[in-house]
Amino acid sequence: MGLIRDKMVEDMKLRGFSEHTQRCYLQYARLFVEHYGRSPSELGENAFATHLLGLGTNVRVVQELLGHGSARSTTRYTHVSRELVGRIKSPLDVLGTKGGHVDVCNACGYSRPAYNSCRNRHCPKCQSLIQAAWIEQRKGRILPSSYFHVVFTLPAELRGLCRRNAKTLYKLLFQTVSKTLLELGDDEGRLGAQIGFTAVLHTWTRSLELHPHLHCIVTGGGLSPSGDQWIPARRRYLFPVKVLSRLFRGKFLDRLRQLYERGDLDLGGR
Repeated sequence: MGLIRDKMVEDMKLRGFSEHTQRCYLQYARLFVEHYGRSPSELGENAFATHLLGLGTNVRVVQELLGHGSARSTTRYTHVSRELVGRIKSPLDVLGTKGGHVDVCNACGYSRPAYNSCRNRHCPKCQSLIQAAWIEQRKGRILPSSYFHVVFTLPAELRGLCRRNAKTLYKLLFQTVSKTLLELGDDEGRLGAQIGFTAVLHTWTRSLELHPHLHCIVTGGGLSPSGDQWIPARRRYLFPVKVLSRLFRGKFLDRLRQLYERGDLDLGGR
């Protein structure tokens, strides 16, 4: 944490923090790293502020540490009350209410109690088989090729629109990303091959803020038009970032404009 610590100290000096505040900040940052394994700068201000408030740190202290000009900026991290958190039930608490049975070995007679499925997506017992099956299916699609990780993110200005038109815009995101990747892959000046990819939608950040983006795992090459030859991509990058982003942006905005002109978007009365 040496380099990160020096950067923190330099930043705090520029912001006019007193030596006492600097020591407090570094102490809290050290505890944060020990707990999460990552620095506050990596996980962001939201995570750090929530961690401090969870430790019972005074809001005014957190305000000073984060350099907020107003306490209102700090208190937004306290919107989840302890009463609300207390009402959240663990899936493990409801296992007993679903009944159960006894598993018995026919060979040795060993027996053990087993709870019936609660079908909660967060339950490690009930979802383990589904998770294992999903992973095996993904493994079956892996090709003996290198892969690239490509992320497509919608701008913050469209987040409000996504809240009201989630299904429509997320479907549009998948469609335009797919067309963008396939079109660039087919371009003989770029690759001239049919690429393969898996796309996964992420809608929220770790701090539970709406942030729609699509993670794509793309093959480092593709099949030739004749289908009998593998054409490898460059080792360092798949496609130029500017070309990729401009093509995606153009396709997405064009389709978004069509949805607007047809009146297919919920604009919330505005």
